[in-house]
Amino acid sequence: MQIRLQNNPKAIFKDIILPDEKFDMIICNPPFFSSQTEALQQSVRKATGIKMRN
Repeated sequence: MQIRLQNNPKAIFKDIILPDEKFDMIICNPPFFSSQTEALQQSVRKATGIKMRN
């Protein structure tokens, strides 16, 4: 395994992924919270099915 640095943000894969290489990619869009407390509140709300009000 190698770590390769791409200095050009407009060409993310150029000269990083070579023509004879294969790779796996995972893309995710995690939830974003303003604080750990907010994240925990959302977890409790989901687990209990009760809407919490601010």
